[in-house]
Amino acid sequence: MKKQLEFIMLFCILSIASITAQTNNQINGAAVTPGEDNGQGTPAPYDRSIYYEPGSQITGADWNVVFGPGAESFLTSSRYNILIGGMAGASFNSSDNYNIVLGAFAADQTTNSFDNVYIGSFVARYYSGGDNVNIGKEAGLNLTSGNDNTIIGEEAGEELTEGDRNVFIGEDVGKNTTTGSNNVFIGQLAGLNNTTSWGNTFVGGQSSAGTPLTLDNIDNAYNITSVGAASGYDNTTGIGNAFFGAGSGQDNVTGNANTFIGYDAGANSTNSTGNTFVGYGAGWDNNRARGTNDSNRNTYVGAVAGGTNRIGSDNVGVGWNADFVEVGRSGSNRNERNVFMGSSVIVQGTEKVILGYDAESRGNNTGAIVVGAFSSVNQNYAIAIGHNVDVTQRNTMALGGNTTTNRVSVGIGTVAANQNASLELADTDKGFLVNRVTTAQRTAMETAAASGNALTTTDAGLQVYDTDINALFVWNGTAWVSTTTSNTDDQKVDTFQITDNKIELSIESDGEAVKTVDLASYLDNTDNQDLTLTGNTLSLTNDATSVDLNKYLDNTDNQDLTLSENTLSLSNDATSVDLAKFLDNTDAQGISLLNNVLSISGNSSKVNLASYLDNTDAQELDLTSNTLSISGNSKTIDLSSYLDNTDSQDLTISGNTLSLSNDATSVDLAKFLDNTDAQELDLSSNTLSISGNSKTIDLSNYLDNTDSQDLTISGNTLSLSNDATSVDLAKFL
Repeated sequence: MKKQLEFIMLFCILSIASITAQTNNQINGAAVTPGEDNGQGTPAPYDRSIYYEPGSQITGADWNVVFGPGAESFLTSSRYNILIGGMAGASFNSSDNYNIVLGAFAADQTTNSFDNVYIGSFVARYYSGGDNVNIGKEAGLNLTSGNDNTIIGEEAGEELTEGDRNVFIGEDVGKNTTTGSNNVFIGQLAGLNNTTSWGNTFVGGQSSAGTPLTLDNIDNAYNITSVGAASGYDNTTGIGNAFFGAGSGQDNVTGNANTFIGYDAGANSTNSTGNTFVGYGAGWDNNRARGTNDSNRNTYVGAVAGGTNRIGSDNVGVGWNADFVEVGRSGSNRNERNVFMGSSVIVQGTEKVILGYDAESRGNNTGAIVVGAFSSVNQNYAIAIGHNVDVTQRNTMALGGNTTTNRVSVGIGTVAANQNASLELADTDKGFLVNRVTTAQRTAMETAAASGNALTTTDAGLQVYDTDINALFVWNGTAWVSTTTSNTDDQKVDTFQITDNKIELSIESDGEAVKTVDLASYLDNTDNQDLTLTGNTLSLTNDATSVDLNKYLDNTDNQDLTLSENTLSLSNDATSVDLAKFLDNTDAQGISLLNNVLSISGNSSKVNLASYLDNTDAQELDLTSNTLSISGNSKTIDLSSYLDNTDSQDLTISGNTLSLSNDATSVDLAKFLDNTDAQELDLSSNTLSISGNSKTIDLSNYLDNTDSQDLTISGNTLSLSNDATSVDLAKFL
C-alpha cells in the first residue's frame, strides 16, 4: 500500500510538472458509459447517459490534475483539484475546488465539495461540503453534508451522513454512526454501533473474551470477563462518554456522561450514567444487570476496583482490588453510598466508610466505619479505628484493639497520653461530663426499660448524674450508690431520730431505705464540762488549757473624725492624712501682659512673647519699571514676563476671514453665514414676524411706557432720565 501511494504521489508531481501552458491542467482518461462494471460487480447507478472523457467539458478550470477513466467528466471551471482513479470525482462541477481524490469511484457522485482529502475506493461518494479527510475503502461512504470529519480506516464512518467534527480512526470505527457529531473513536471497531449520539470519546480496540490475557497466572483478582469487543462498541445513543482502553465501555448502549479509562474498564456497563472508572478492569461488571437506575454515579480508581458490583449507586472506591463481596441485589440488599480506600478492601452493604489495607465490612448492614489495616466491622453502626481491630457487636465503637500491641491510650488536650490510663483529659479549662438522667430514668436502667440491657454485676462502675437530686451515682453491681452530697436546701428529711446512741435518717427522693448510724463508739464521757470566761481568758473545766481573747478586742467604737486645716485625723489613732494636695488654689488667679511678658497671679512662671512679634506692619510695596519690591526685604520680583505687548494689534476681516495684525493665524467665519439676509422683519401693532416663517412674537408685554426717557453723558458718567442709577464708563476708555 505504501509503494502504491508513493507511485500515486510521484505521478501527481510529474503530472503537475508537465501542466500545459494553456489552461494549467493535466488530464488523462477515457469516457465511461453507464452500466459498466463499477468495481463491485454491479452497474454504476448513474442517471446520465454518458460520462464524458475527462477534461472534455473544461471551460475555465485551472490547476487540476485528472487521471482515470470517467474522472472529473463534468469539470467546467473548478480549480486546484487532484483526481486520480476511475470515476474519481466524476460529477465535480464548477463549485468543487481544492479537493484531493485518490481511488476508484471516490467522490464519484459528489458535487459542491471543497477542501477535502479522499483516499480509497468508494470514499464519500455522495458528499456535498468541505473540510473532511476520509482515508480507507468505503470510509465515509454515505456522507452527504457533514463537515470537519476525519475518518481513517476501512469502512470507518461508512453510514455517517450529516455528522460534523467526528474523528474515526481504525477499521470499522464508528461504522454505524449516522448523524452523530463531535465524537472521537480510535481503535478497531471502536464505537462500531454508535448511531446518533454525540460528544463521545472511545479509544481502544477489542479486549479478549473470557479470562483476559494471562494475568490469571499472577493473581486471580485479575480474572475479569467481557465479550471482548472494542471500546464503546455497543454505544448507540449514549452521550458525553469518554472511554480509553481496549474493551473499555464496550457494552455501553444508552449510558451518558461516563468516563472509563483502562483495559475493560466499565466493560459490561450498559445503561448507567455518571460513572468514573480508572484502572485495569475498574468497574468491569458495573450495571451488568442492565437496569437504568441500578448503578449510577460510582467512582472506582485502581486495578479491578469496584469490579464486582452490578447493582448499587453513589459508591467511591480507591485501591487495587478494592471491591465488593457480592454483586448487589435489587431491593434492600444493594451496594450503595459507600466510601472505601486501600488495597484489597472488601465492602458489602450501604453507607459504609472503610480505609486501610485489607480492611473490610461484610454483611448487608448499614453505617459501619473502619479505619486501619486488617481491621473489620460486620455489624450495623459499629466503628473500628486502629490496626487489626475487629468489632463484632453492633452500635459499638472501638478505638484501638484489645491486645497489648494494638490497644491505645486516648489523650484529649495532650499528644502524649498517660500510658497507664485508657483516657487522659488534659484540658485546664474543661471538665468531664457524664450522662445526665432523671431518677426515673436511672431506676429504669436497672430493669432495662430504656436501653434493653438490664444492669448486672458486669456493669459495676457505671456512672450517671441524677438531675433530680443533683447527685452522682455509681452502679456497684447490684444497686446505685450516691458518691456526692447535695448542697441545696430543697431536700426534705423523711426520717430523723436518735434512739440510745443510734441515728436513723432517710432523705426524700434518695430512693434508699432508712439508714442507721451507731454512735456508741464516739462517746467520750465529757458531757459535764463547762465553759468559763475570766477577764479576757476562756477556759474549759477539766482542761488545763485556756484561750486569751484580748486580740479580738478592737476598742474602736468611740473614734471620731476631725479636720484641722488640711489634716484629717481619727481619735485614738496616731496617724493622719494631709489633704493639701487636693486643693487647687486657682480660684483667684488672673492673667497679665507687660512688655511682651505673659504671667498668671499666684504663679512665678512667666512666658516671653517677644519672639511672636513680626515687626512687619510698616512694610511698603514699590514698583520700579517692571520690578516689584517690599520695604525691609532685599528680594524683588521681575514682572516683565507678564507684559504681552499686544496693545497695537488690529482686527481685520477680508471676505469671511478674520485676522489679527502681528499674528499669522486667521479664522474662517464662513460657517457662521446662515444665508438669511433676504428675510425681513415686520411689526404690526405689537406683533413681530419675519418673512419666510409663519411664527410670530407678541411684544405687547415688553411695553413699559418709558418712551420719554433720555440718555445723557456727563464726563464718563452715563445716565437715563427718570432713573436714579448711572453707569461709569471710565473703564471702557
